[in-house]
Amino acid sequence: MKSIPTPFQTFLCIVCLLSSGPFAIADFKAYLPSRTTRQLWIVQATEKDDKLSLDVDEKIDLGFSPATIVAHPEAPLLYVSTNVGDEGNSPAAIVTLNSNGDYRSHEPFALEHGYAYLSLDRNKNFLLGADYGGGHIDVYPIDQHGKPGLRVSFLDEGRNAAHAVLPSPGNRFVYIPYVKDSNAILQYAFNSSTGTLTPLDPPNANPPKGTGPRHITYHPTLPFVYFSNEQGPRRLRL
Repeated sequence: MKSIPTPFQTFLCIVCLLSSGPFAIADFKAYLPSRTTRQLWIVQATEKDDKLSLDVDEKIDLGFSPATIVAHPEAPLLYVSTNVGDEGNSPAAIVTLNSNGDYRSHEPFALEHGYAYLSLDRNKNFLLGADYGGGHIDVYPIDQHGKPGLRVSFLDEGRNAAHAVLPSPGNRFVYIPYVKDSNAILQYAFNSSTGTLTPLDPPNANPPKGTGPRHITYHPTLPFVYFSNEQGPRRLRL
């Protein structure tokens, strides 16, 4: 495997698009936001003789320090943001790809905060962001062209270190892990028509003290949500 010629720590989030099949491994592209170079790197992964080679195809200058990325599940679009930006005017970009995954163009736009995590709701109607520094959660509508509009929902629970935000498979709920001293898993009902978030009862799933939940994923068929914690993995039954 060829090493990418820059410290891998510069890339906070990576999106990979597989070329074919739900379990395909060979021949895919990875999209890596690099804070230090202020670029989006497009990396081609190719399988040959049971080995995977990595080659940088292109470096796209975005004009800001990108850190967080999410791919649209159907359209050839990537949403990229910084993780630390000016409140009310934090830089971001929509990257449009060609059908083969190569870069076509990008369009800058502004968000309310920088984000440690971006996600799309299951209907592809809203973009959600988790602001680590302030602990804010923002929800933006997405138009028919995939472009985010003005924020329609906002959470400020008075704690920082929100590390992720992700709607549930049925698009009815959203869970938000908070790390470090904010240690929490906050849970909300999600209105998929308006983007509104309403606290559940209880609003906090109350993970054990010191677990520090960071990232989140859902079981594809069972009612479980999984969090990767700083002290070890746990799961919650929904």
